Amino acid sequence: MPFNKLRIAICEDDPAAAAFIAELAGRWGEDRRCGALTEHFLSAEAFLFRCGDCQCIKSDCFWDVLLLDIEMAGKKDGLSLARELREKGCGAAVIFITGHKDFVFEGYNVSALNYLVKPVKEDLLFESLDRALDGAKASDNKKGRALVFTAADGSKVRLVEIEIIYAEAEGHFIKVVSVGGVIRLRQPFAELAELLDPTLFCQPHRSYIAGLEHIAGITRNGVTLDNGVALPLSRLRYKGINEAFISYYRKEPNHV
Repeated sequence: MPFNKLRIAICEDDPAAAAFIAELAGRWGEDRRCGALTEHFLSAEAFLFRCGDCQCIKSDCFWDVLLLDIEMAGKKDGLSLARELREKGCGAAVIFITGHKDFVFEGYNVSALNYLVKPVKEDLLFESLDRALDGAKASDNKKGRALVFTAADGSKVRLVEIEIIYAEAEGHFIKVVSVGGVIRLRQPFAELAELLDPTLFCQPHRSYIAGLEHIAGITRNGVTLDNGVALPLSRLRYKGINEAFISYYRKEPNHV
């Protein structure tokens, strides 16, 4: 299925510089018609606190691109962070951003995709993100994208998108049924809907998300899944869901 969104982590201790980079990334996403999901971290430690103990630093990294400022506040700089992530198997594209050119050769020792000097120029960042997108598409074609979530008990869980059958809102939690079983997440339902690839999922009802791969049939009143579960289908959503289902098996992009 078509690649939908480039997930970009920005590690930069200057909030203004990070906001500028995020704005450029958003502009790139609009220009390329590929969404750009960005998250900002003020230090390497902040990034590792968010991601270090879960699967997002493995070869099936949640992040497609790491934009790392080389000189950051804290005990670790961008180079140290990149080395640590590479040692742990992180395969995300690394793009270094700094105000100095002194570290350029060291950057390539961790297989950096590019090295951009501040202030970042739009055309150079766009070129780098184009290359990262090509790499992400190639990786995505080899295996389903894996996402890491926080379970209801606080543990980290890894879910492959294509294996998710459906998700159901349950108060402050989400019940996710996948080919591997049932798990409850501590996650806002709207946030899950934003993270999942819309070319792989549809929302037949405000409280449900269904994997298009696992839909066995659609009527005007409901969606039947390949595990036998029937989900409610809002009347006003019937046309869009039916079109999404047809488009999926025609291998055409949809944005329901």
